[in-house]
Amino acid sequence: MKEYLSFIKKNKTRYLQELKEYIAIPSISADKVHKNDIKRAATWIAGRMKKAGLLNVRLIHTKGNPAVYGEWIHDKDKPTVLFYGHYDVQPPDPLDQWESKPFEMSEREGILYGRGVADNKAPHLSHIIGIEAMFLAEKELPVNIRFLVEGEEEIGSAHFARMLNENRKLLKSDFAFVSDGIMVKDAPVIEYGLRGLVGFEINVRCLKKDVHSGSFGGVVDNAPMVLAYIISQLKDRNGRIRIPGIYSRVRKVGKEEMSIASKADTSSKEIIGNTGAKLLFGEKDFRNVIRTGARPSLDVNGIFSGYTGDGMKTIIPAEATAKMSMRIIPHLTAEYVQKQIVGYVKRIAPKTCEVKIKFQGGGDPVLFELQDRKYQLVSEALKETFGRKPKFKLVGGSVGAVTDMKQILGMDSIFTGFALPDCGMHSPNEKLPVENFLKGVELTIRYLKKLA
Repeated sequence: MKEYLSFIKKNKTRYLQELKEYIAIPSISADKVHKNDIKRAATWIAGRMKKAGLLNVRLIHTKGNPAVYGEWIHDKDKPTVLFYGHYDVQPPDPLDQWESKPFEMSEREGILYGRGVADNKAPHLSHIIGIEAMFLAEKELPVNIRFLVEGEEEIGSAHFARMLNENRKLLKSDFAFVSDGIMVKDAPVIEYGLRGLVGFEINVRCLKKDVHSGSFGGVVDNAPMVLAYIISQLKDRNGRIRIPGIYSRVRKVGKEEMSIASKADTSSKEIIGNTGAKLLFGEKDFRNVIRTGARPSLDVNGIFSGYTGDGMKTIIPAEATAKMSMRIIPHLTAEYVQKQIVGYVKRIAPKTCEVKIKFQGGGDPVLFELQDRKYQLVSEALKETFGRKPKFKLVGGSVGAVTDMKQILGMDSIFTGFALPDCGMHSPNEKLPVENFLKGVELTIRYLKKLA
């Protein structure tokens, strides 16, 4: 590995420049204004795959944003690894909270800043660079490789499942390698469980138009107040979800697993430091790592209604909408939870208003078996790369693609990551240590050599 480490160090400046070019493309999947930027990002990463030495590189078109595919398949008797990533990023808002321009990657004290630097452009680019380094040194790879980089992860991977179904033969692999996770403060992690996601909107309409609060206050209902009432009935002040049937299907964590998972626990002090919360909130009978990884949660993501400009406008708004999300765990399914939400909201909604629920993407939770050899090998590679044994973690986030690959292709995933807990994924000032980006290159090489 000495030659490889020397090569990585020698080419550091080039790698950072390439990442800067990639970050500069504002590939925001949630905003149609950036449709051309999505195409630019897909084309850019396709070109980088070709440059690295991957073959059969192409865009796989969907009804949404294209996925980018590349491969190096030369020995059917050797394992086949599918590296997964996503080139789309979150919107950078609020812009006034950024200390530097989100799409102009900057470096301060060994830390890279820019939208997508942690989630997920730098991680999957590091794997491509690692493969390129192996090609340059050895003219071939020790195992078979496929690469799949999608463009809709940040909006729920809406067309990913269909794309997998239509390309089963092309994508057939032994397992996937996903670097879209977060390290604990002092060690790398292997994330063996992901919560699922149910995203939805609750829309309340009480009137055909906004009306004067002096003329009609007291005789007609108020849409945002009805919405606030409905939201207040979804979760109590202990953090427990009130929707019937949710906890009857929750998987219980045994003592042995609790011991393993607790090693990756995050302290309350660290959570408060990262978030700025005054106090923690949630189910008090569970550790933080269990509350975020092995218990369901329900949150409001945004609310909009009425007049929000300067000064006053004394109206009764006709309509109000809340965007919400529920993180779900085994043995809940997205389909089951959707039915429970609809039934409960309809039951508690006042008759004075029309209430509609619209579901917007999501997926089922997933759990992997840690005793498999591929996890033992990546554990060794992570220890050699980062100098510490990895911790095994249940993760609160959701990656619909991981669930889809499991359900459609029957493929487990090695789920790890190089971002730190305060990396700012989905927040202003998203960041990643330069060292961690380069260690992603090193990890790729170490793991593939061990797998062979």
